[in-house]
Amino acid sequence: MDFFQQSFLFSGSDDGNVCVWNTRTWNCEKTLKAHEGGVTAISIHPSGKLALTVGKDRAMKTWNLIKGRTAYVTNIKAVADSVKWSPEGTVWAVSINNVVNIYEVKSAGIKHTIDFKTRVNFVLFLNVSIFVYLSLEHTFIFYANQLTGRHFADWRRRA
Repeated sequence: MDFFQQSFLFSGSDDGNVCVWNTRTWNCEKTLKAHEGGVTAISIHPSGKLALTVGKDRAMKTWNLIKGRTAYVTNIKAVADSVKWSPEGTVWAVSINNVVNIYEVKSAGIKHTIDFKTRVNFVLFLNVSIFVYLSLEHTFIFYANQLTGRHFADWRRRA
């Protein structure tokens, strides 16, 4: 799920659809047929004009939300766990098991690949250069610099 401002909620489901909910009426305004076998994550670009979805079909789709259709499909090597745009909308992260791939809009390709040696459950950008990821396996929160692709700090829960 991901919100765009306070107006719309985008939700993905196991039937492969993305529903665009109007948060004032809670009506599903539009349904997008996104993936075969289910949507695993969705992220809305800060402009509200694009979205990224990843699914069980091992695809990452870029959506043109103005036209309501797929703009581009990228085949990825495995089922992605999460996808997240940076606040500036110039880069995005895709996590697959232990690995986070940082993509840049300029080339539409992978800029950095970071293997964290533990399953990554969630990714969140603090700004264009710093992102946080969460691993529930060991209750870690890590900070990494997407400009260099290097991990620089972590927090671990004490037993």
